[in-house]
Amino acid sequence: MQFNGLKHFSANDLVETVQRFGIEFGSHASARTDYDNTLYMLDLPNTKPETQNVTFTILRDFCDGALLLPEEIEKERGIVLSELNTRDSINSRIQQKKLKALLPDHRLTKRPILGNQESLNALSRPDF
Repeated sequence: MQFNGLKHFSANDLVETVQRFGIEFGSHASARTDYDNTLYMLDLPNTKPETQNVTFTILRDFCDGALLLPEEIEKERGIVLSELNTRDSINSRIQQKKLKALLPDHRLTKRPILGNQESLNALSRPDF
């Protein structure tokens, strides 16, 4: 969601801005979510002040400047639901069973990182 529009950058402006500084999405700019954190990575091609300034503005917007537009939430919902289906493998089901056996009363066993179809479909803009 953070890449889909920020206080200082629309989604298109963000892509164009980082590319102008030599940063490519995927190889230099990406994000991942784990059980205990979400990590945003911007691998800078240089340490020039203007590169650092735009990078810090982007990172600040990631923290408190995401627009979270309703139409972008709907697009992202579809992407995450598709990702849930892709990840539904024997390995992920075994992992969930292991977690339940090792940590039967822990929240990790009840709250998958991506959520589930029911929780994702129930999310609306105020939930963010």
